[in-house]
Amino acid sequence: LKAGRSDYNINLEYLSIPVLGEVTFGEKWVFFSQMGPYVAFLQQARREGTVVSGTNPFTGETTTNSTDQSIRSGVRNGEIGLKGALGLRFPFFNGQLGLRLGFSRGLTPVDKPSATGVFQNGNQKGDIYNRVVNVRLQYRLPLTAF
Repeated sequence: LKAGRSDYNINLEYLSIPVLGEVTFGEKWVFFSQMGPYVAFLQQARREGTVVSGTNPFTGETTTNSTDQSIRSGVRNGEIGLKGALGLRFPFFNGQLGLRLGFSRGLTPVDKPSATGVFQNGNQKGDIYNRVVNVRLQYRLPLTAF
């Protein structure tokens, strides 16, 4: 059998709690900047995809196995990081419509230093960090006094 290869995705799901400060400019058309720390708690960690375990040199047949397994034991249970965003809000009907471009950067590694085989980046462990860029379209409802 020849050496195998893998083609899989690692899916990590977190509950993230940010504490963001906001600076705004303008009255009707509001430009804003947000920045602050966050703490995130791991909810699920899975590896999904296919693993090619080998090819028979005589027949040329390839042995392929599907994988869908938990990798929680090789991933830290939480992380801390920084979030930031730039955006614009403007009047729309009775509320405000907004467009926001945000980013997040984990400051703690995703993988545990003792994890073997979960994340492979050469022989190094503890050097994989979460990074997220997102775009958000939002609508703010008007606040009214009762």
